Amino acid sequence: MPLLYKRLLIGINNNYIIDTTENNNNNNNNNTASDSNECKKIKISTDKSKTLFYFSDLTARFLETEPSVDISGLGEAIYKVVTTIDYLKSKQVIVVNKIHTGLSSNIELVVNVSKGPSHAEYLKSMEERKTTHE
Repeated sequence: MPLLYKRLLIGINNNYIIDTTENNNNNNNNNTASDSNECKKIKISTDKSKTLFYFSDLTARFLETEPSVDISGLGEAIYKVVTTIDYLKSKQVIVVNKIHTGLSSNIELVVNVSKGPSHAEYLKSMEERKTTHE
């Protein structure tokens, strides 16, 4: 059962890459919303200039428009992925759907998350933090 992967690179920054991956099954010719699986991906790096709050806020913003988001990190960035997920989960901003690891040239952790019960409240607090710093 071969899968076709179509990647669209949306943006590149030194600290994260956001991409959309669409998986289509060749055996099913119906083009319904349930057949295609799009998920934006936030790749976290070890860059010290981006904090836990940066990636937490980025995840919350993506979940405003997306049903789920993948958060991933390679090698030494895995601790940032775990810390970001733990922080957002403790605030009930996200719900963890799936956790998987990969190994190519480096170890990778990928966590798929969706909105939690307190997502809207977190977005409000983000806006309040933004207005107090301006």
